[in-house]
Amino acid sequence: MKYITLLTFMLAVFVCGTMMAQVNAPPGSSGLQERLEMVAQHKAETGQDLPNLSDATKAEYCIPAANCSFGDGFTDFMFAGIENPASGCSPNGYGDFTDMQGSAEIGLSYTASFKTGYSDQMVSMWIDFNNDTTFSEMERVLTDFNLPSAGTMHEVEITIPGNAFPGIHRMRIGANWIDPSSPDPCASLTYGEWEDYHIEITGEPISYNAMLASIDMASVMLAGDITPVATVVNMGMETISFPVIMTDLTGSYTSTVQVENLGMGASVQVEFDTWTTEVGAYDIEICTDLDGDEIPGDDCKSMTIAFSDQPRQKVVAEFFTGTW
Repeated sequence: MKYITLLTFMLAVFVCGTMMAQVNAPPGSSGLQERLEMVAQHKAETGQDLPNLSDATKAEYCIPAANCSFGDGFTDFMFAGIENPASGCSPNGYGDFTDMQGSAEIGLSYTASFKTGYSDQMVSMWIDFNNDTTFSEMERVLTDFNLPSAGTMHEVEITIPGNAFPGIHRMRIGANWIDPSSPDPCASLTYGEWEDYHIEITGEPISYNAMLASIDMASVMLAGDITPVATVVNMGMETISFPVIMTDLTGSYTSTVQVENLGMGASVQVEFDTWTTEVGAYDIEICTDLDGDEIPGDDCKSMTIAFSDQPRQKVVAEFFTGTW
């Protein structure tokens, strides 16, 4: 009879190898450390730290692989008309569902829904907009979205970029346990799963679109001098320059950063002027302000940040050291 041990802790990966995470030990294993050792051994055996073959040598789509036998990867997926519930574990961790096709329009956003059978999956999505049989970094429309818990539907909004091309394209989703799935859409993963679909892209490519991709700040922070940070992306076809404006909606702080010559599909993280905060909750908004922006609906994001005079407490586990 198999027993499942649930180990709960916070994850952070440092250069020195220290990690904090909230994960489950896999069914049938002796514990979390064994699972992590298997990940390290698998990477070494498959040479995944070595450079990949040139894209020019790939005549067809690469076929990735993974182990989803413990529930890693996807049990349910829905996006832009594609519905694939209770899909189970694909053979060798790769599911060819290209008989399923969705439809999406350039410049619009669609809800992607994911459910996994194992916690802490990092999910990425690519659409081969130019149909060259390669999933490039510029064609990645979702990067390492976390599914923290098993058996729960997780949703995220995905915008079809302005530099997408109309037509029917192959779409790939990948889930990797704890580690990012984004670096290599052709990888062999120790624990995870890959699935391919087709999606029809409609509409016309967009020339000018500066998107506020994310506010890169925690929802709870230590009060004092803060450097606000956000990421912006050029979702259009043309190289653009534009200001990014942050405003404290409950106070007097505002700061503007100028982005220069951001190329098609490129992103940049911007840092604003120092913001001196006191204990309390603040509503902030960050917006791009590109002249002639054709999709103004993705220019702004807002959030509430609570500033405290006490540092946050974390539970730390150092793997492979025996320290808990």
